[in-house]
Amino acid sequence: MNTPPVKKCLFTKYYWYNYFIMEGSRHEKAVLTAVSYVLGFTAAYILFGNFTSTSTSTPAFPIADTPNVASVISATEAAVPAATKTVVANGEFSVQIGSEVKLLSVNVEETNISSDGLTQGFHYGDISSVVSGDGKFVFFCEKHASDAETCLGYVYDTEEDVIYPVSKSGTQVQISHKSAEEAIFTAVGLKIGSNYSANPAAPWVLISEADALDLQ
Repeated sequence: MNTPPVKKCLFTKYYWYNYFIMEGSRHEKAVLTAVSYVLGFTAAYILFGNFTSTSTSTPAFPIADTPNVASVISATEAAVPAATKTVVANGEFSVQIGSEVKLLSVNVEETNISSDGLTQGFHYGDISSVVSGDGKFVFFCEKHASDAETCLGYVYDTEEDVIYPVSKSGTQVQISHKSAEEAIFTAVGLKIGSNYSANPAAPWVLISEADALDLQ
């Protein structure tokens, strides 16, 4: 006996309805799964990009400015004072401080320069000199006559760029050639023969060994 067409039609409709419902659910799950993967890869890319980025953007926290080795070396070199030395050439007695040269005295016999009206800055024959250990002072002694047996002492202050006459009791002293040649700078200043500086900061002022030491 044949099945009524109506029942067959209802079964067919029910079958296809369930088919589409089932298939639709499967497609939705597939789409959701795909979206989840996409979101996961995107998040991972963003995080990975933040950790491996070579961007030079300014950081949110301050970075200490630490000087490099080169700048430290440069600063150290700048703090070292330039060496001071005396130079005698072509009848001129000069002081060289680093690359700077200061002319202090000229030999009138070698340079043919007139000494008329001069009280300092010229000499006859050889000139005796000595530089202090720290390079701040230069002692030199000028012979102001070709037959003179003594010389007049001076101290050049390299920092003040001033020449001071060597004096004792307020008067400029005559110094023997031997004492001038043996003059030295010590911890207390300049020492010439039995005389020495009353104050190491002003080595051109001398007192004798028998005098009281004035440190003012």
